[in-house]
Amino acid sequence: MNSSDADKAKQARQEVYYEFSPVCRPSGTAIPVSEFKNYVESKKGNQDFFAEQFKKFYTGLQFPATAAVVPGNKSKNKYKNIYPYDETRVLLKIEKGRSDSDFINASFIHGFGNVKSYIAAQGPLINTIDDFWWMVWNEKCDKIVMLTNLVEDDKVKCIQYWPDSDTMDTRNMKLELVVSESFADFTIRTFNLINGKESRTIRQFHFTAWPDKGVPAYASSLVHFHSKVIHTPGTLKGPIVVHCSAGIGRTGTFIALNYLVQQAKESGYVDVFECVETLRRQRLNMVQTLEQYKFLHNATLEALMCTSSDPSASKFPQIYEDLFKVDVETGKRNIDLNFENLNVALSTLPESAYSMAKISTNRKKNRYSNILPVDSEMPEIRDEENNPIYINAVFLPAYKSKRSFIATQMPLKDTVVDFWRLLYEQEVSTIVMLNQCSSDKPKENIGKYWPPDLNAVSEFGPFRVTKKSFTEGKDFTIVDLCCHKERQNEDERKLRLFQCHFWPDSSTVPTSVLSFLKLINDVELHHDRNNSGPLVVHCMNGAEKSGLFCVMQVVLERMKIEQDVAIHHVIQQMRSIRPSMIPNLEQFKFCHHVVLEFLKQFDDYSNFQ
Repeated sequence: MNSSDADKAKQARQEVYYEFSPVCRPSGTAIPVSEFKNYVESKKGNQDFFAEQFKKFYTGLQFPATAAVVPGNKSKNKYKNIYPYDETRVLLKIEKGRSDSDFINASFIHGFGNVKSYIAAQGPLINTIDDFWWMVWNEKCDKIVMLTNLVEDDKVKCIQYWPDSDTMDTRNMKLELVVSESFADFTIRTFNLINGKESRTIRQFHFTAWPDKGVPAYASSLVHFHSKVIHTPGTLKGPIVVHCSAGIGRTGTFIALNYLVQQAKESGYVDVFECVETLRRQRLNMVQTLEQYKFLHNATLEALMCTSSDPSASKFPQIYEDLFKVDVETGKRNIDLNFENLNVALSTLPESAYSMAKISTNRKKNRYSNILPVDSEMPEIRDEENNPIYINAVFLPAYKSKRSFIATQMPLKDTVVDFWRLLYEQEVSTIVMLNQCSSDKPKENIGKYWPPDLNAVSEFGPFRVTKKSFTEGKDFTIVDLCCHKERQNEDERKLRLFQCHFWPDSSTVPTSVLSFLKLINDVELHHDRNNSGPLVVHCMNGAEKSGLFCVMQVVLERMKIEQDVAIHHVIQQMRSIRPSMIPNLEQFKFCHHVVLEFLKQFDDYSNFQ
């Protein structure tokens, strides 16, 4: 750009970029919030629509970025040609005797109707860690959103710029880790940043479930993470620092999501196209890929729907009553509409996701041809020759940890040995059996995997299983088992099997809410005391009953921590791995019944924590 072009660009930016009309003048691409659900749903089947929109975005540098290419600053850029514009770049405060450069690869980004709501930055390099924390201090930032892992696909995406424990020195300041709390999809770290006699609390929200240049497996995970970031109180009024590796793709998508949620709230419109176009005038290539652009639509829709679907626990009893009232406009009950909304965001996994299950030699191991495990979440088990073995089972996440459950089908007669391999290799200590042994269908292929009599021993391939104790209760029977593998010098493995009695095979939901809650509670207590592997949950097909149990255990777990009722979010999370979970309105209603009954047991909701 020559000087004349630069002046014109600057004038254009001042006219277009710095002017705000949050309520008035919606553009031709703006969609009323009330119509956004139908808009997204209607465009899902149109492969070209979003691609044509995405092609219209300017790619590459639109405005001068001269500071980034000054010889002394080049080494501070991680990627070639990914530079902050001169007009929107963050200027570091120059310290005497330490640095004469004010450059950092970071850009101020406006929110909806607010200037400088965010700082979009590249992930710190080894030579920019000090600059990063100096920026955080000077811009009075108390929230950092990290959207990359340190290493992805064997490539370093970001240098660890915080201490794992204790403290680290940065420039003339000290950084102290106070606490680190891990969840299934993210980690929250709290730091003290100390500069002389002043100390500030900084929180880093680290989302760990977003592949580079790709998108999260399910939109609800990012929506919940976003809500966690926004609703965590802060003490400072500076911008939120958002970074991934380059600071444009994942960073742009997260910022756009918050921008659009604010836009919907304040203007009644959602304009994804104009939002991305505006972000790219502030930092190049924000929302970097077509896949991220499509995902942004789904995440925005999910966020707008979740505003009413994840209520606080204290308000849930009243909300429960409202769910069964009829909506005047549609003539349907609110709970019916909620279930329809839940299914709007249900994305079908591609056939390629089930490649292992579809191999001819593995098909006979599936009880039902339409309930299959996705390759990416299937436990890996091996035979004595170390050959991989297929099993119809998937890992499922809890609220605070990944792969906390294994949902699987009741073993077939020919897969009992495989089932024991799964239990042994995953070091399982707790099994929940939700189907009945005496099936309503006499010809059902059921592989019983434990001895019939007390102290009896049964052999299943290389596994010797002993029935150590047996306690029969009204709601469920507890069977304690010991397993020993031949030619292994290890101690016997102890396992506890919970056999459910209150859920007939012919029934979609349990016959008793209280019995269901008691099973969840007793299983949780035992598993917490003997946690040596994931909790195995099985029913006839490994999805319908298993899904309801896993969903409700996670909903209650999260409610105790967050004091909200995240039925919608948890179902979406589980469905991203096992799409056939909570397949009908009856189970969806039962989820709400369980929460209501659980809440009745407490007088003060704040006691959950």
